[in-house]
Amino acid sequence: LVGKTDDPVPVSFVARQSATSPLVDVAFIVHTGAGFDPDGKKGLAAMTAAMISQGGSEAMTIEEINEAMYPIAAGFNAQVDKEMTRLAGQVHRDNLDTWYSLVRGQLLFPAWSDSDFDRIKTQLINVIRTDLVGNNDEELGKEVLYSTIYGAGHPYGSFNYGDISDLEAITLDDVRAFYRGNYTVSNLTVGLAGGYPDEFVAAVSADLQKLPAGERLTLEVPAARIPDGREAVLVQKETPAVAVSFGFPIELRRGDPDWVALWLVRSYFGEHRNSNSHLYKRIRETRGMNYGDYAYIEYFPRGMFQFHPDTNLARQQQIFQVWLRPLRDNNDAHFATRTAMFELDKLVRDGMRESDFETTRAYLSKFVSLLMDGQSRQLGYAMDSQYYRIDNFAEYVREGLNKLTLDDVNRVIRENLSTDNVQFVFVSKDTKDLRDRLVSNRASPISYDADKPQKLLEEDTLISTIPLSLSEDKVRIVSSDDVFN
Repeated sequence: LVGKTDDPVPVSFVARQSATSPLVDVAFIVHTGAGFDPDGKKGLAAMTAAMISQGGSEAMTIEEINEAMYPIAAGFNAQVDKEMTRLAGQVHRDNLDTWYSLVRGQLLFPAWSDSDFDRIKTQLINVIRTDLVGNNDEELGKEVLYSTIYGAGHPYGSFNYGDISDLEAITLDDVRAFYRGNYTVSNLTVGLAGGYPDEFVAAVSADLQKLPAGERLTLEVPAARIPDGREAVLVQKETPAVAVSFGFPIELRRGDPDWVALWLVRSYFGEHRNSNSHLYKRIRETRGMNYGDYAYIEYFPRGMFQFHPDTNLARQQQIFQVWLRPLRDNNDAHFATRTAMFELDKLVRDGMRESDFETTRAYLSKFVSLLMDGQSRQLGYAMDSQYYRIDNFAEYVREGLNKLTLDDVNRVIRENLSTDNVQFVFVSKDTKDLRDRLVSNRASPISYDADKPQKLLEEDTLISTIPLSLSEDKVRIVSSDDVFN
């Protein structure tokens, strides 16, 4: 470890000062996360961040801090991903000094109390056991998809909150050591936005010198394993519906020349919470099978709770993912998955039409402003743009969209999307029946309460027998009790 020096270490800032804003956003981005968790200590990054944001300081207990935060309507929250940990809050500028005096103590002088540690460890275990595995089949399916695609040996292969057995084994000394090695001046980027005074920058910079100088950490990320044909993991869980996710690794990431084109394709095919997207129309609107059907090219957790993705989840690698919101039973899940693959195969084979391309491009040119609506999100996108080495996100997107042609988009589809090598994840209460359906290619006919056009019924007959080409050795059943355990 590199210790403190007598000379100040330069602090990296992303600053968006506004004299007219009554609010101040402060975000400390630590360039570390779950990807840096040691083997046998999965969850250490999350534990460390929680000990700072939800724990006391040397001067105050967490109860005293929360009591002081309440009248100023502010807080200090942590978000942990693979390569980024964000500790952030928003406060009225009149209360900035009060807020900063509290979080300064938490960030620079954590109490590391046994009571905080025991409480937070229990909370993190419950996040996995109760919130995710017990009560959220959709997020469970998506997280199992990521962990299956990347695998245990990959830095992206673990859940951001860790494994239960690893969390149980983590000690307070482990947390202190992770903090010393990762929370350093050189490994921090500070984001500031809103009506903060000029002297606040100097104060933060001076205070951070109390951390070790350190160095900027970089995660070595090997290539993800490409699924060998089509593979499936079936999560056995007592649940009233069937959750479905599937996907595969992609090479593009934000900032690459073809990323905006693929971002447009994703929007057309399955924009999150958008009833105009193609999958939504084909599965929900036309057939009334479920609540929604979406596609992604960047990590988007907590999608069932929000309309727009969180910022500061930047990664070197991403996957193409389709999320089919819960289906009534195994038969419907089988049919909806066949439908999604049928539509994806058509997209790869035929590409987008000119009218769809132009409509989606016009939509995204306006939609990007909604993605960046609000001071906090603008700051988050600015910090992500620094990671990806791009300009302002809205300008980057609009410039890319303006340059696109339909030929560009269809080339990008052919080069990056496929139905050949796909990882599926299903969460079902009867995985044996589902496995038999998938392996035997059992037909999955659907019926409707109301009359439907003959053309749709004929298409349903075709789709109901489309093989997903899953052989028995490529279908694996796991108990939900063993997931992230």
